[in-house]
Amino acid sequence: MSSGYNNSNKGGALVLIARILLVVEAAALALMCLNVSSILPMRRLGIIIGICVLVIALQIVMVAGGRRYKGRSIASILLSIALCVVSVLVMMFMRNIHTSLEQISETTRQENKVVSTQTINVYVRKADGLKLMTELAGRNIGILEAQDTRNTDLALNQLEAELGEPVQTVGFPGILLILKGLENGEADAILVNSMFASALTENDPAFLEWAELLGTIDITKEQPVDETEEVDTPVKTTTVKPVENVANNAFLIYLTGMDTISFEGVSELGNSDVNMIAAVNPTTKQILLVNIPRDYYWYLWGDESYPDKITHSGYYGVDCSIETMSTLFDMDINYYVKVGYSSVVNIVDAIGGITVWSDYEFEQDGVYINVGENYLDGYSALQFARQRYSLPGGDRARGVNQQTVIKAIFEKVTSAEMLPRFSEVLSIITSNVITSLPPEDLEKIMKMTLDGTSGWNIQSCQVDGAGSWGYCFSLGDENDIMIPDWDTVETAKGLLTAVLNGEYIELTQEDEWEE
Repeated sequence: MSSGYNNSNKGGALVLIARILLVVEAAALALMCLNVSSILPMRRLGIIIGICVLVIALQIVMVAGGRRYKGRSIASILLSIALCVVSVLVMMFMRNIHTSLEQISETTRQENKVVSTQTINVYVRKADGLKLMTELAGRNIGILEAQDTRNTDLALNQLEAELGEPVQTVGFPGILLILKGLENGEADAILVNSMFASALTENDPAFLEWAELLGTIDITKEQPVDETEEVDTPVKTTTVKPVENVANNAFLIYLTGMDTISFEGVSELGNSDVNMIAAVNPTTKQILLVNIPRDYYWYLWGDESYPDKITHSGYYGVDCSIETMSTLFDMDINYYVKVGYSSVVNIVDAIGGITVWSDYEFEQDGVYINVGENYLDGYSALQFARQRYSLPGGDRARGVNQQTVIKAIFEKVTSAEMLPRFSEVLSIITSNVITSLPPEDLEKIMKMTLDGTSGWNIQSCQVDGAGSWGYCFSLGDENDIMIPDWDTVETAKGLLTAVLNGEYIELTQEDEWEE
């Protein structure tokens, strides 16, 4: 009798524990479903909720009733513990996703102020044998007269403090002329913002053979967000016009690719080597990519005082690029996405490579591309997207290849095979992409992508123009440019508008680019 009584009490205690844990489990599963609801579409979320309800119902049956089954109670306890652990892990995973999305869309701000950190490079001729910044005392220092003057003045103040005497300066109207000024001895050293570094080597491939970096001067500034900034000072602000709900309303994204390689993330400034506008319609699940050649000749900030190639808009920050694109197409841009050369390499490697189609056979920096399908790793994908000189059509053909790479990445990232590696891929994207899309909108886009009811229809085209020669504000001299063909601009604008309005478009390869 005593033994049976003890077993009965023990069975009752197990039932009580099982019932308590069942309540805890139900709360944990509810919190888990609430957390994942931000990125999971209702169809998939409904399946998870249904499974959770069935499991809980089964456990209720196991621990209900007057009879006490020790085995059932133990099974329910173990199941409750396991599901609570799973719920906690899922919520931790979701927290990591939220953190990653915040990092992608992060804007550097402190107390409603924009923080801008610039690096001013000091170049000298190798033949002069200068090794220390203090050796610049009494020498002529070349500076830009029209570009980046505020940062230049701050750098000169720091240099004067280091030298202990005023600096003798020689002004030049642009990058090309300050480059020539150093080479021919008009200046013994030049101060050039690091954002112009690629322009120096692009316009003189032998620059680093006869010149060298003597040192750098770092400039850090703060200013109120709403303060009007002079056009020569690059700051990290945006003039984009967000839509109310990206899950229901169509929007335009400016896609830019910087031509600098940074292993610490996406470079803030530099040549904007890739320039595209994407119209995204979440209702029709259609995307249109419009490529704009890097040498397209327009006005920086949309201001006729600053004619230049659009690639140079990246020198002054994404804000300048957006204003330039907005005025070119006379359309409001809602968001931007920025990547760098290293971003392409890292993302493509993270997703296990991509397969692209090439209309041409060519070789670029050790990468051989066949006519037809090509499997590319990160480095190969970068070279495929960079080549232009050996392709018919030059920059036009490169634009098509860049669009091909973007499509291939998008299709791979949104495929079912990426789900098991979702966290790893998102981590790579976090450190290689900058966007003005807020975290909550990024979650909505992820939710649309994971819906899986139908794929996205991605179309592409590009604007065209005629090669010419003209004055470029950033260079301070004439350079090769592309005069816009306004018929192609209007056509592209019409297609963008059509996608935004929910009209279905289907373009052929001939529409994308006619050789």
